[in-house]
Amino acid sequence: MQSIDPFRLPENWRPDAGQPEPLIGGQKKDTAAADFLRKHRLDGTFRSQEQQRAVIDGYAMRLDEVLEGYKLVEIAERWVVWRSVETGQPVVMKAPEP
Repeated sequence: MQSIDPFRLPENWRPDAGQPEPLIGGQKKDTAAADFLRKHRLDGTFRSQEQQRAVIDGYAMRLDEVLEGYKLVEIAERWVVWRSVETGQPVVMKAPEP
C-alpha cells in the first residue's frame, strides 16, 4: 500500500492559478508578446518618490502609457512589466546586463 503525503500539493496546483503565465524575455510562449520584446528595448529606469520612468527605445515612458497594445504597469530597477490591453497577458522586459 502506497502512503499519501497529506502536505503534498497536487501537480496541477499553482499559487497563481487562473492568472495568465508571464512571458519572461527570451521565452516564446506568446507570439505577439515575443514580437513586442524583440522590437523594443528597455534602456533603463528612473524611480523617485515623485515619479517613475522607463526608458524604452530611448524614450522616457510613464506608468499606464501604452506602446503597440501593451500598457506599462510596473517599473522596477532592472525590469518593467507590460500588460496586453487585449488579453491581459503580462510581459516582463529586462534591461540588458551592464
